[in-house]
Amino acid sequence: MKKFISTIGLLAVLFIFTGCGPSPQEQYKEELQNQSKMNYESFKFTLDNVSIKSGDKNADSEDKLFNDVIEKQFKGMSLNGSILRDKKSKDILIKLNTNLLGQDLDFELFTSNKTKDYYVKADSYNQVVGFIQQFSPDKYPLQEIDQKMIEGKYILITKEIMDATSGETSEVTKDSGKKLIKFLDTLDKDSFKKDGDKITHRFTKKELLEYSKTLTDKEDKESQKVLKEQLDKLDKITIDLTVDTKNHTKIGKVSAKNTVETGDTYTVKLSAKQNAKDSNTSVKIPSKANTISFEEFAKEAVRGVTSDIQMTDEDMKEFLDAVRENKDSIDSRTAEKYKETYREYLTDEQYKEFVKVLDEIIAEKA
Repeated sequence: MKKFISTIGLLAVLFIFTGCGPSPQEQYKEELQNQSKMNYESFKFTLDNVSIKSGDKNADSEDKLFNDVIEKQFKGMSLNGSILRDKKSKDILIKLNTNLLGQDLDFELFTSNKTKDYYVKADSYNQVVGFIQQFSPDKYPLQEIDQKMIEGKYILITKEIMDATSGETSEVTKDSGKKLIKFLDTLDKDSFKKDGDKITHRFTKKELLEYSKTLTDKEDKESQKVLKEQLDKLDKITIDLTVDTKNHTKIGKVSAKNTVETGDTYTVKLSAKQNAKDSNTSVKIPSKANTISFEEFAKEAVRGVTSDIQMTDEDMKEFLDAVRENKDSIDSRTAEKYKETYREYLTDEQYKEFVKVLDEIIAEKA
């Protein structure tokens, strides 16, 4: 499943970061650039097919049946959505709808260009909890939140919280798109095939690895690392990306194959379509009256939940390492906020460790 997510992410790089000349190659580049300048994109990803072949020639019928069930459950799974960038404020609204194992899940996310804060539709939480409870109620003893409390509300996740939990947030710069356009110049001109208004290029694993080498800036280092790691794990991958210069669409066809340690082979076929256009629709960041703080939401989410979801020692080590790595974003004010927020999640011993790390970070800055 991680390989499938990585493949989606790889295709998204080509879709979001990219945009008639005398050649199909030049026309391809120009259309990608034109699309990248448009402020509205609708898209759909579909998992067309999943094939699992066991590495064990003596695999019993139960294993084969399990693989067959997995193939049928994931085939046809889709992700629809749109991205709207406000022309004036540069605020962003992302809408997502996914059909996962027969159940629709909806998400909505606002990003403020001014504050870099995130606003997540709170109703989505109960949808996810309901979905998880269908399959793993014992492993993940989550509880739905009172609908009256979150209906029509958005969870405010500040930049400080994002920085402390997942590293300093960074945005895709215009240079990222320029790098991909520049990379296209290194490709064989004859590899761009034109059919009417449509131009297609097949990206090979070798080309994608070469592209990853161009991500050398500080902001791109992590993307480069993840992209290369995931590509190296795949036995094979091709992405046929077609641009339509008349309708301003991109259509992608992905075929990826991977063999895991057990010898099992996974083959995934994924298709994607994106349509770009200019829109004068504005993005309205949720008002204070329509938001709840992350801290308030977290307290409600863990209310009545058993200690089964407390962090393990391994989780705690990773959590503390992440805090130390992002110490530059922590001052005395945010440290106190984190102490209050995470008290609900940690055992007494874990909380003492957490407080000790925060205090050491603040002492270093004194």
